[in-house]
Amino acid sequence: LAAFQLPRPATWILKLIQGLVAGGTDSIRISLRARETELRFELAQPWSLEAVEDAFWDPEITDCVALDHLKRGLWNVAIKQQCPFQLNLAGWEQALIWTGQELRRLKIAAESHSTLTLSCQQSLQGARNSPQTNADLLREIQHYAFVCSVPLSVDGRRVDALQAGPHHGYGPTTVPFFLATASAFLEKLSVPLG
Repeated sequence: LAAFQLPRPATWILKLIQGLVAGGTDSIRISLRARETELRFELAQPWSLEAVEDAFWDPEITDCVALDHLKRGLWNVAIKQQCPFQLNLAGWEQALIWTGQELRRLKIAAESHSTLTLSCQQSLQGARNSPQTNADLLREIQHYAFVCSVPLSVDGRRVDALQAGPHHGYGPTTVPFFLATASAFLEKLSVPLG
């Protein structure tokens, strides 16, 4: 179980993002609301509810990296912090609901996109400071997810680029700098020692 420990309380959001990217999503849209956090995504190879449910209860690391990342994030927010969540997968007429104590299925109308909605501002331990929770999540995303390989937005603002970060992006005293080269056959470059 030590493999499921995360370094900061809000790091679970990064694990969910990693799981969705590893699962083949082409974009992730996150909404930070007063009572909940929602991740909207579409997977190229959609998971089944059974696969997610089985992975959630399996403490072993599996061959499916995407579900392992998802599980690590969900365990930290759902079990450790006792926050309810609802997972709606595209095309399914059932959703997975974690009440804070049990995982069950709920009948819903099928949708064309998938969403994971977490009530991390309200838990079985009582109400949390919603602005502080959202600020912690946004800080975690801005500091670590700017290298996300798919378009990632938080409340409609793109955060998946170096220039979008608060510490690496455009500012009064900073301008992002990077070097990229085109693919080509180049002569070998020798660098003298010393």
